[in-house]
Amino acid sequence: MQNSVSHHFVPQWYQRQFLPPEGGEFLVLDKSPATHVVGGDGKRRPIRSPRSTFRCGPKKLFQKPGLYSAALRGVPDDAIERIVFGRLDDIGAKAASLFSDWPVSNGFFSPNDDQIPEKYGHPSHRMQDLLEYLDAQKARTPKGIAQIKTVLARAGRLGASNTVLMQHLLNRRKVNCTVWAEGVWEIFSAKKASIKFILSDDPVVIYNLDCYPASLACQYPNDPDPFWRGSRVIFPLSPDAVLVISHIEHVDDPSRQKAQRPRRNARSYDETLISHTDIVNNRELSDENVATINYVLKTRAVRYVASQITDFLYPEKIVDNPKWCDIDRIFHAKHPSWRGETETYIRYKDGTIRHSNAFGERDIVPGWFVRQQEAKKGNAEETE
Repeated sequence: MQNSVSHHFVPQWYQRQFLPPEGGEFLVLDKSPATHVVGGDGKRRPIRSPRSTFRCGPKKLFQKPGLYSAALRGVPDDAIERIVFGRLDDIGAKAASLFSDWPVSNGFFSPNDDQIPEKYGHPSHRMQDLLEYLDAQKARTPKGIAQIKTVLARAGRLGASNTVLMQHLLNRRKVNCTVWAEGVWEIFSAKKASIKFILSDDPVVIYNLDCYPASLACQYPNDPDPFWRGSRVIFPLSPDAVLVISHIEHVDDPSRQKAQRPRRNARSYDETLISHTDIVNNRELSDENVATINYVLKTRAVRYVASQITDFLYPEKIVDNPKWCDIDRIFHAKHPSWRGETETYIRYKDGTIRHSNAFGERDIVPGWFVRQQEAKKGNAEETE
């Protein structure tokens, strides 16, 4: 099998979500078009008319030569893209397709089971798949790899090879899955809007109302900390739907003063409970709302955004330059979330009882102790 030289950091299946069924090409906007070209003699020559837009299809868009190459004996150059990200793309595509068509919620209640397509399998399983994909997608872009490189540099490992970067990329997988699983999932619809969502070279956006684009937390390659209570995940599922994952505390109290505080019990690599019945999908966005979200996607993109419609690439023509902290109001819920007050009790087959709250804080009573107490209670009742 021939190895791929250029690796897609935004998979083709995701790009095709933003194209009509018959396919086509994107109009791509380059936020930083090249102004000079280097000749064969090594001299830089200015470009008279820098090209800020161009046409491109999914096969050639959002890729970079040797991005995932690792110098390991017997391992092909495309092994990470084909084996690791290949599996993640498979499960991510299935999950994204399900949630982009997620039925409308019945008020505060989840949709009926007969409204959820059965061909995708159990929706809670697809939630787990989408979490794994989102975490990997955030790290697999050149920006995500640059973040890993920065972390290594701060630890004294300057000039890390691509092989070392790939090892750390694989080792850090699922680092955000726990806190994102415990967040409030809401799907916003743009089906009735004339403006649709755009595609960017950093599709999993972390937005924090207290981290404006010029702040240190947003300077390349940085992102607001996903563990901060005000950090929301914005992920367009399709031109008509966007998934927003928000921390429970921020949903109940969307305060800018608290937006950079750590989320309660923020942690990684821990077990947590997840259910598709918690997904909310009952809000329609206006043209201005969609344009404002596109403004966030474009602002946080590293260099490229794409759409089939030229006007969608310039949301600032519709919303001007909105105040960064005010954008958060689009996602504000009308009523406080009930999630923060919920408690869950689970009894396992061996008698073990687990009690947990919405933030993953839990107490576990071992089965042997439960059985012992039940036996004592039974003996006392017989004595009476």
